[in-house]
Amino acid sequence: LDRRAELPQLSSQTGMMFVKDLIESGMGQARSALIINMDLCTRCGNCVQACSDLHDGYSRLIRRGKKLTHRVDSSALESLFFPNSCVHCRTPDCMSGCPVGSIARDKDGEVYIKDFCVGCGACAKGCEFGNISMVIAKDASGKEIKIAEGKLKRKASKCDICKGYEQANCVYNCPQGAIIRVDPNEYFDELHRGIDLARLAHHEADL
Repeated sequence: LDRRAELPQLSSQTGMMFVKDLIESGMGQARSALIINMDLCTRCGNCVQACSDLHDGYSRLIRRGKKLTHRVDSSALESLFFPNSCVHCRTPDCMSGCPVGSIARDKDGEVYIKDFCVGCGACAKGCEFGNISMVIAKDASGKEIKIAEGKLKRKASKCDICKGYEQANCVYNCPQGAIIRVDPNEYFDELHRGIDLARLAHHEADL
């Protein structure tokens, strides 16, 4: 398929519009974002299943999100999908809202949830990108944990890039190599330039 024929129809999805959409998706403050190249993806579902298999039957990868067309160069485009998955913000609002301090960030900047999460849901409400879910807590045997009056214990669940494992399970199990984890500010040159231009314009407006 010659994607150059699509350039006129997709031109609005490139350049500054692409940067604007990325920033609105939270990529401007992301440290680590999950990206699926839809030109390579076969929609097999291995990524979601691999995540679910590793995390008590709950996938931390939700296949909802923004689909954008990225101009690779003057004659090539790629179709990218940014699914709902924690982007490990540089300034995570979820951490500041946790009443018991069960959300932490390791030395590499990865944000994760500790075992003593009380399931209050404050972090899920604080995440403006909808990347934290509340799920039923399970014990080591996989049995749902019950609390007072027969209610089931809940806990926060979010991607921690498979902390404790060598690599993210969704990335490892993609047969087409369509999924990557990247720092958007390093991966997309135009995002870095776009943010710098926005800061400059804001500064000049204040003068």
